[in-house]
Amino acid sequence: MKKLIIKLTVLVFVMAVSSCEFGILDQEPNDRIDLESFYANQNDAEIGLTGAYSRIISKQTMSNIFWTTVSADEMTSSAHAASGIGSGDHRDLSTSAMWGMDGNYNEPYKGIANINLLLSKIPEASEEGFEGNRRDEILGEAHFLRGYAYWFHAMIYRDVPIVTEVPTSSDPDDNILPKSEQVDVLIQAMADFEAAIALLPNRLEGMSDHDVRGR
Repeated sequence: MKKLIIKLTVLVFVMAVSSCEFGILDQEPNDRIDLESFYANQNDAEIGLTGAYSRIISKQTMSNIFWTTVSADEMTSSAHAASGIGSGDHRDLSTSAMWGMDGNYNEPYKGIANINLLLSKIPEASEEGFEGNRRDEILGEAHFLRGYAYWFHAMIYRDVPIVTEVPTSSDPDDNILPKSEQVDVLIQAMADFEAAIALLPNRLEGMSDHDVRGR
């Protein structure tokens, strides 16, 4: 047993010395994305756009369709459904602290954060890194997704924060925004939809019928 302990001690010592000698412990992790240099080309942009889709249109956010159905004319059995879609007032649920809201309330905001970064970086990227009109298409899809997220939030929760910029402070307290009124959230959604219309063609280029239908 003593010999085994001695061997293990020697092995650990040798590994520690080797790590220091070759600077292994000083290496930066290679599983992180450098946000300053990311979004340099079409491949980066497609990855970021896919991430936004996965946050905003996902199985978690499908419960938002339920809330809009509850607020529609077809279901008038409760006080939430007096005069059509969006008439329900769920402001009592519009908080990230509410249990069970991680999917349908928080996830779209994560997607919006992805989109805000994409929209701030892609215009700075070289056009040579994009094929055909794909750069404008990606920007158009991003605007549509952000508008879609804000439209749903306005219809379900009414008053929610409007976030369109990338935070610059590392202190979370500096990045807390007050809720905006429903009408302002809808104005933001419409602005994003109009931007999407201006950027998107009638049909996306270079995609199969299946891919186009998926959008």
